[in-house]
Amino acid sequence: MTYSYKNIVKFGLIINIIIYLYCLIIAFDRSFWIDELHVIAVSKNIFNISLKQVFIENILHPPLYFYLVGILNFFFDSLYSLRLVNVLGLIPLIYSLVLLKKNFKDINIDFILLLIISNYFFFYYSIELKMYFLIYCLSFLQHTIFLIDIKQKKFKILFFILSLLMTSIHIFGLVISMSILTIYGIISLKNKNLVNFFYNLISSIILISLFAIMFYYSTLDINNFKAMNWIEFQKWYFRAFLEWSIPIGLFSMVFFLIVFLKNNIFNFFNLNSKTNFNLNIFYITLPSIILLITTVLISLKTPVITHRNLIVIAPAGILLCGLLSLRFFKYKGYELILIVLILITTYYNFFIFKNNTIYTIENIEWVIKKTYKKDCKNVPIYFNDNKKILFEKMTNNAVDIYAMHYRELRRLSDLDTNTFNQLITMHPKCDVFIATFHERNFEKNLKKIFLNKTDLEIILAPDVLDKNTKSGAILISQK
Repeated sequence: MTYSYKNIVKFGLIINIIIYLYCLIIAFDRSFWIDELHVIAVSKNIFNISLKQVFIENILHPPLYFYLVGILNFFFDSLYSLRLVNVLGLIPLIYSLVLLKKNFKDINIDFILLLIISNYFFFYYSIELKMYFLIYCLSFLQHTIFLIDIKQKKFKILFFILSLLMTSIHIFGLVISMSILTIYGIISLKNKNLVNFFYNLISSIILISLFAIMFYYSTLDINNFKAMNWIEFQKWYFRAFLEWSIPIGLFSMVFFLIVFLKNNIFNFFNLNSKTNFNLNIFYITLPSIILLITTVLISLKTPVITHRNLIVIAPAGILLCGLLSLRFFKYKGYELILIVLILITTYYNFFIFKNNTIYTIENIEWVIKKTYKKDCKNVPIYFNDNKKILFEKMTNNAVDIYAMHYRELRRLSDLDTNTFNQLITMHPKCDVFIATFHERNFEKNLKKIFLNKTDLEIILAPDVLDKNTKSGAILISQK
């Protein structure tokens, strides 16, 4: 490795750390999103209800995540326990870096860190405070173990524990775990290692059984069952790869092309090469391919994929780039390419974060404080619902955390002009009867109710730019 290469990597790493810390600081006291408020509300009472009831009550997140937040609630303020769950994810992430450094002597950990921080999955979800950051970190350790222990000699038990955790957190955690276990099983059969084969087979049965139990109980509630089809396809594959995965995709393509062109085409794909370089590249990409093929086949019947689900295979892209960098940095004159990629990645992360988090903040707390006022106590309030099945469950949890005064929660889709006029007449001291957060098409839905009336006085929450976004807004009644 040349001296200039080391300096460029450190320079890029410093830039990304500074940008990330800046975004973390400005987002630290932002309003919580409705999903986060839902987790906080459920976690407060998680130990007062049965495990079966936990499954029935919650479809958007798994019980394990609620229990982790609930445990931390004993020691810390509930609004910050979500951040501490994110911090727990750093443990498997750091251990992954230790294993990589130990097993790949020539690998540059600064460069791996640069790839991790540049990756928008890390950048965004570590700040957004959902369970996806924990999934990302656990998946990173899973893929690292798979890369360095393909024959299952050292980390068999640890990988199984990680698979249990991943299965308990997310359906894609199950799928990526099963993908790797399938490869482990095939390799053990090839090597005639029947002990490993049956171990992987039993592990797979346990994971499937665990998920089947979770799925069964979660569907006991008919509304949960109906809500499972809420995700629309909407070209998510294109968004996942072209919008959310641009940074890691750029690195992968450029690195692959340069390393590929510098090597003989036949030698590059020679899986029987004496060095393990080609085999490592093949193995680290194979689980992701299996997951994507499986997801495509399932989606032909029921669309189940969004960009965030692909967080489980983001680590494979990082490790692929790390492997390719072992060859890439042997060639001179490519430092400029690295600088350009670093700058593109840094700008991309900050630009998307700024637009998603800084300028379109969903200010639920602001909406509730404006709506649940003393003058409006016991007066019904209509929230924009878009006829969502789980509307009451999610919205009630958000309201319970911030509301000071009781108001009966109703759906905007059930409102008509006569009812609205009666509310205004009966409660002259109250000026807010309609509000929204987290649901789109607020102005459009209002115009349907008020027959395309265009002079509706919609007040947006601070920093919100678009009244049709999921962000907060209220309708001031005209008296």
